[in-house]
Amino acid sequence: MNLLYSTSRLSNAGNPEIRLSVSEIRASKIHIEHKQTTEVEMRWIARSSLIVLLLGVVTSLSLAQRGPGSGIMGRLVDAESGMALPNANVLVFEDGTTNEVGGTASDEDGRFRIPSLGYGAYAVQIRVLGYETLTFNNIVLSADKPAYRLGQVEMSPSTMELPEVAVTAKYNDVLLQADRKVYRVDQNDFNTGGTASDVLETIPSVDVDLEGTVSLRGNENVRIMIDGKPSSRIGLNPAEALQQLPAHMIERVEVMTNPSARFDAEGNAGIINIVMKKEKSKGVNGGVTVQGGFPETYGGSFNLNYRIGKFNLFVNEGADYRSHQGERELYREYYNPNPYAILEENGDRDRSGWSNNFRLGFEYFMTDKQSLTVSGFNKYGENDSEGELEYKYYDANGDLLTHIKRTDPEDGTRRWYEGNVGYRYQFNTNGHELTADYQYETGTDEEISNVTELYLFGGADNIPAYQYVDNLEQEDRHMVQVDYVNPFSQDGKFEAGLKSNMRELDHEYTVTDEANGILDVSNQLIYDENIHAAYATYTNKIYDLSYQLGLRGELSQIKTDFTKTNEVNKRDYADVFPSIHLSYDFTPVNALQLSYTRRLRRPRSWDLVPFRNFSDSRNVRQGNPNLDPEYSDSYEIGHLYHNDRGSMSTALFYRHADGVIQWFETAVDSVVYSKPYNIGTRDEYGVEWILAGSITRWLNLQLSANVFQMYSEGHFLGQDYEAEDFMWMGRGVARVMFTKKDQVQLRGGYRGAHETFQGRFEGHIMMDAGYSHTLWDGDGTLTLGVRDIFATRKHEMEVWTDTFYTHSTFQRRGRVWQASLTYRFNQDKSNNRKRQRMQQDNGGGMDMDNMDVDMD
Repeated sequence: MNLLYSTSRLSNAGNPEIRLSVSEIRASKIHIEHKQTTEVEMRWIARSSLIVLLLGVVTSLSLAQRGPGSGIMGRLVDAESGMALPNANVLVFEDGTTNEVGGTASDEDGRFRIPSLGYGAYAVQIRVLGYETLTFNNIVLSADKPAYRLGQVEMSPSTMELPEVAVTAKYNDVLLQADRKVYRVDQNDFNTGGTASDVLETIPSVDVDLEGTVSLRGNENVRIMIDGKPSSRIGLNPAEALQQLPAHMIERVEVMTNPSARFDAEGNAGIINIVMKKEKSKGVNGGVTVQGGFPETYGGSFNLNYRIGKFNLFVNEGADYRSHQGERELYREYYNPNPYAILEENGDRDRSGWSNNFRLGFEYFMTDKQSLTVSGFNKYGENDSEGELEYKYYDANGDLLTHIKRTDPEDGTRRWYEGNVGYRYQFNTNGHELTADYQYETGTDEEISNVTELYLFGGADNIPAYQYVDNLEQEDRHMVQVDYVNPFSQDGKFEAGLKSNMRELDHEYTVTDEANGILDVSNQLIYDENIHAAYATYTNKIYDLSYQLGLRGELSQIKTDFTKTNEVNKRDYADVFPSIHLSYDFTPVNALQLSYTRRLRRPRSWDLVPFRNFSDSRNVRQGNPNLDPEYSDSYEIGHLYHNDRGSMSTALFYRHADGVIQWFETAVDSVVYSKPYNIGTRDEYGVEWILAGSITRWLNLQLSANVFQMYSEGHFLGQDYEAEDFMWMGRGVARVMFTKKDQVQLRGGYRGAHETFQGRFEGHIMMDAGYSHTLWDGDGTLTLGVRDIFATRKHEMEVWTDTFYTHSTFQRRGRVWQASLTYRFNQDKSNNRKRQRMQQDNGGGMDMDNMDVDMD
């Protein structure tokens, strides 16, 4: 289970050699405000980016004309999922001897190429930690055939023998790549029946709070992507979108704390990329899952894949119903009572709803070099909630002044459609390719509430007041992207690309009072955002030092238009974002890596909307249309140690941010408003530690911890603020394998208390447990589980200002019991493993020229 692994090649002793990286660089910054931007400057930026891109492409194409030359090439993938396997050791020997004549490591796409081999017979050995070793013998290079393609090589998980049982050891749950950590989640039966939020809660360094907000290393400014692309269904309302995306549709989660220039610069904390399942096994295969639980939860899903000839068809469908109850308590003291001195607030909200997610698509292999992928996604959901709040106001003597009851029944409807078209062309050299993608998304999210407020005590006539709230969001997005990759040598690679992301959000918020008609808080926001980008990265190696240099330019064109108040705000700015990643082969068991990136956080649409909620009229959250972007410079140095039993990864990181966006609370009479502002700077530094491996033959562990210090300072409403905060968070997963068919998993975590400019969040613990049993010769799995065993996941915080003090607790949902049953058909890989062993035992007598080669 769960081993981090990064190697370049194997020594004669069979030990993996690792990489070390060291680097220092300062960021360059171009920030052009809308009023200062001139046409000359914009043309210069666009022309410079285009010239750099064209020069790189022309240079790479000229190099590509040399052809693949002599050598051996192929691509490594996981046999069960088709996921690429990076950093695998590929060694070449003289056939029939132990004389090593060459070697390399597979790249991030699992591809490898060993060039410049003389004519003769060779054997190739492929090793990946946690997988069975493969050996291919009698590979002959000659003048007629100077290059040999192994095609797509499927690697199967290794097995270990226990007394009387054989247990498959899933060591490949965690993979370490140059710029990311990859966590396999589709093989974890305990995720079945959960959501994307539940999956992210299991990922080291990632935290999901009780409101569904995702943070990475304690920083909420993280970019969440789907299949490497921004997704409006996540961006529109991330918390609810992740809580409605079924876990069974997710294959893996990629965490990038310092992404290269190839990726969007958005997200100061980094990028979390959720990769959806895309089965590519030949023939017909798939699976069916049914699930149920308490509080009332039930649903089902299926996935089907059919691959024949040049076509690969796939479909995923999942529908579920969920319900849970949340609770809230609040105590507030007003320092200048007028006329109130104390507010006590208690409330609960019962939420329930169903959703359906449907995905359909195909991949067509037009030739051995070209493929076309077309897919569509549809989501529809409805939810109902019943909210009830009670406010009790007291005077300075503690005497009750008013008692108010507010009910808020809410109906929500969500519709989402997405279409994707992707084209891929592969040149003669392995890994040399051009890809083009287009994505279109459109959807609506509407919530309607009928609010009733009644004075139970202290009112003049005790006549209820009625309000009707209609919150409608509509969004359209177009994304066009072209990427070019050329591995011009064994260690060198050039990448370049262009991307445009264009979206329009129409957010209409209407509050109608029975007595006064439409209230002044009603408004409509038209939000237009166009981001155009160009990037280039260059990777190579000097002796044992590997490096990647990258540069990304982004032009942002953003316009907000509040139609009812005629407030129009246009902001155009251009920025340059450098990145650098260095590594060095240090010792056989130690690796160091160093990286630097510059990133930004643009104000999101919900940061700008004047009113985001009206369910609690005494605590109102609203946006700020005058926000500026937040910029950060991030440095990280990491160390990896591993042996045959496991791995330990440690990273030291430092991040400096300017124009930090911070939410502040202010009181107007008895109502507290929460609003974001650009307040100053923030410095974060800390250490991340991850341990994964096999303690015994029946016990696997994954432990992680983050400890960091943050210092912030800024200026707000004529007052200087500063905050220094120390925080730590830890998580552990233990998997006990009793027999070949029975496993128990325990998962626990703790998020420590932390300070803000105005208050403090208390820490909390969490604990989950699950049991799985394998049925039907491995084709089925029964899973039983309980989340939040002790119901300790509560949100507790305090706020101090010059005018009030607040203490509040909130629990979104309590303990959840669940069960699921999964049946898989045509997914047994035992025949594949037997075939591979037979190839090794028989000396690899394979007819390579006639084998089914798939280099996609």
